[in-house]
Amino acid sequence: MISPYAFVGMPQTKKEKTENVINKVCNYLQVNKSYVLGKCRYRSVVEARQIISAILRDNVKLKLREIGKALNQDHTTVIHSIQSLQNRLDTEPLLKLKLEQLKIKIL
Repeated sequence: MISPYAFVGMPQTKKEKTENVINKVCNYLQVNKSYVLGKCRYRSVVEARQIISAILRDNVKLKLREIGKALNQDHTTVIHSIQSLQNRLDTEPLLKLKLEQLKIKIL
């Protein structure tokens, strides 16, 4: 039998990294994962989606289509989501702090 600790430190695939980011952001922001992956448009869920999209783009280096597929969205929606978050980061220091804390926690 293989020990559950045998793979600790092993490189993750993009799919595993994506799942990890989605799960950690949802837990940190206390948002239901099914809402994030669905069509829900509550502000908290939209913000979680935007943060996930930005982290997957900047840190995991996923393509827009891959991010869209992971979040059940079109790639143009992902573009808009990332741009909206960038605009908000300039005016909302608390959001910027939240994003930085998440990046530290995830990566």
